[in-house]
Amino acid sequence: MRVLRHLEQRGCTFVPRLLEVDPVQLKIVTTNCGTRVDQLNEQRQEGAVRTSSSNMECGTRTGKMRNITYRASDGRFCVI
Repeated sequence: MRVLRHLEQRGCTFVPRLLEVDPVQLKIVTTNCGTRVDQLNEQRQEGAVRTSSSNMECGTRTGKMRNITYRASDGRFCVI
């Protein structure tokens, strides 16, 4: 929750947005950030997880495929 709020304040557009937080039930509801990526060639995976200029501004980085989704509405890979 804190991480998503922090990233939203920094203007990161490639992460889910918090819609609802219930600290008692330890539950969050977020926007849909695309569909799970099961396969990605090495070059595209590198591009998706590389610390690009927008990722750098937000301070995000991931090296795990399970943390990458693809959002068809704008053709962007997202980090969850």
